[in-house]
Amino acid sequence: MNIIINLFLVSLLFILAFIIIFLAYRKYRQKKIITYTNSNSIIANNGISELRKVVLNNSEQYIYIEATDKNKPVVLFLHGGPGIAYPFGVNSRGIYPEITENAVAVYWDQRGAGKSYNKNVNVADLTIEQIVNDTNALVDYLCKEFNRSKIFIVGASWGTIPAIKLIQQYPQKFYGYIAYAQLLNMDKGDLDTYTWLLETIKKKKRNSSVKANRVSTL
Repeated sequence: MNIIINLFLVSLLFILAFIIIFLAYRKYRQKKIITYTNSNSIIANNGISELRKVVLNNSEQYIYIEATDKNKPVVLFLHGGPGIAYPFGVNSRGIYPEITENAVAVYWDQRGAGKSYNKNVNVADLTIEQIVNDTNALVDYLCKEFNRSKIFIVGASWGTIPAIKLIQQYPQKFYGYIAYAQLLNMDKGDLDTYTWLLETIKKKKRNSSVKANRVSTL
């Protein structure tokens, strides 16, 4: 009985210690983020903290630039979705202080997404080719703005598609590419998902007359 009680107490102490460490780290992170939300602390020594409107292929779009030192490597972040600007959109201010300390972070709300949305957006323009062209225009803008010949690019989920297509076309514009949830073959992924769902439904006999049509992707 005493052994069980001792084990329980040890487990309880371990859990309490974990909670205390977690809360302490959380408070530290929050304090650091709060510090970075003050743009004065970012721009004090050659830094930048700026929401900026840019025109990419005749379309007004928005980027947020954040860095404690404008001489650091430029890193462009392409958000997922399409259309999901968070967490790599212009509202990323102060969320990633480690990135801000080591790079000129450029968070972009792509055409039709987030702050780059407006009621006059032409749905017909929301194509992979157009986003790739917009990305290319933004890369050229950043190279000129920060006097660079190359930059880094990060793609998250959907953002990996325009990123990798652009790198294939203009490898000379990039030092490197970082993929986060890389998409490889959307058509095959949709087909595999469709096949799996249909087989699962058939096996469970939820509906013996299920008829489904494959939804085409972008």
